[in-house]
Amino acid sequence: MSLVFPIADFLTPYKSGYPILQAINMFLPPNRELFQFGASLYGIDFYNKIRTPMVDYSGELEFGVKQLPSDEKSCNFLSPQEFFNMCK
Repeated sequence: MSLVFPIADFLTPYKSGYPILQAINMFLPPNRELFQFGASLYGIDFYNKIRTPMVDYSGELEFGVKQLPSDEKSCNFLSPQEFFNMCK
């Protein structure tokens, strides 16, 4: 328990997604998708109540992503090429 306070002081200013969530709420137009590139910032989709497909993701979900049906995978976990094609 004695470690909680020093660790909290170190992590809190650097690991909080709150400033990102505020910026998304302020700048993302309503009913628009937000894509995360190369990483997954957990909590963005949950706290902002928006869908956040991932582009070029290879994190801890990678094994499960490979098991998804191709139509579901192409909607939620896109390769960079799929993303660029979609944006054209």
